[in-house]
Amino acid sequence: MLTKDQEYLRDSQYRDASKLEARSRLHRKYGRQDWFEWLANHGHWPERGACLDAGCGAGAFWNAMASNLPASLSLTLLDLSPGMVAAAVQAALGANRWDNVEGKTADASAIPFADGSFDCVLAIHMLYHLPDPEAGVAELRRVLKPGGVALIALNDRHNMRELGDLRRQAIPDAGPPRPPPYDLTDAEPVLRRTFNQVELIRYPDELVCTEPQDVIDYLMSMPPADAASEAQRLELATAVRAAFARQGGVFRVGKAVGLFRCVA
Repeated sequence: MLTKDQEYLRDSQYRDASKLEARSRLHRKYGRQDWFEWLANHGHWPERGACLDAGCGAGAFWNAMASNLPASLSLTLLDLSPGMVAAAVQAALGANRWDNVEGKTADASAIPFADGSFDCVLAIHMLYHLPDPEAGVAELRRVLKPGGVALIALNDRHNMRELGDLRRQAIPDAGPPRPPPYDLTDAEPVLRRTFNQVELIRYPDELVCTEPQDVIDYLMSMPPADAASEAQRLELATAVRAAFARQGGVFRVGKAVGLFRCVA
């Protein structure tokens, strides 16, 4: 049975790719612009290998990296949201690179495949969405073949804190405090207990934003702003434009992201 948070993610936040696109656009437009290539360079892509993308989102990785990866790969694109699975399959097939593409709607805490099914597994900014991230880690390990590689990306605790600080000026957090999202520090000891080899690779980056509307769209795509009142949304937009004005038309956002390359 899904938790309320999972139902929200499936039915609202990730029902389709629109909210995810607003967030991805900020990184693509103002960041390093090599995220997918960087991930691919650290991966394990054997000829005729079986790859699982757990929490595949809209499948942008496969569309962007089609020419960089073997055409003989078989892809399984798994997500809790049927809308995301459909978008991911369309993106992968639209790359005209792979013939063997399967979409699967499922909870990554209980991956519906046999032990040792995959040569490579991706879990990109996904574990912190699970009610039990450690169960998700165990599942990623279980479905990997011996010697297979899992690429697991997570944020550090202070990732993009400038945006959170800005949002709280206009829309304070309501209700009891929530625990911080599962991050690099939380995951590392769990991964080292679970996999035979674990390497943490940092991805240094900074967003140098020049268009206030892009930041507004980013913040409006996420809770609690996505359900805020019209007055709160107007206050948030005003706060964003004021922050740009204070910094001479530029708003800088620090990123703290890392990739665990885990060998089974």
